[in-house]
Amino acid sequence: MPRRTEGSPLDWTYKEQLTLFLNTVDIAALLENGCAVESIGEGYFFTEKVPGAVLFESQTYWKDIKDAQDDAKARGAPHNPALREMAKLFLNSLSGKVIENLHLRQYTVVRNT
Repeated sequence: MPRRTEGSPLDWTYKEQLTLFLNTVDIAALLENGCAVESIGEGYFFTEKVPGAVLFESQTYWKDIKDAQDDAKARGAPHNPALREMAKLFLNSLSGKVIENLHLRQYTVVRNT
């Protein structure tokens, strides 16, 4: 990992200890490449994938409202742009862009045969 100093380019030659805020993918990549990870402080280390449908189940109410408004507009039916925008803003305020393209009712199983 390069050392990051504000106002300077990344220092890829730095070999001393770094204190970093990393995600699960970063930590796994460091370990796979033989880096020493001395301690992991407070946080969450995810050991398995959680489907978005489970993780964001509580937000499906607002997603359904937004999708219904989008469908009505696409069909040329009466729709409520303010309701759609409110639902969209509510979703983004809770999850950012993470819930975007959340597919709850459709999935594909692929097996290596």
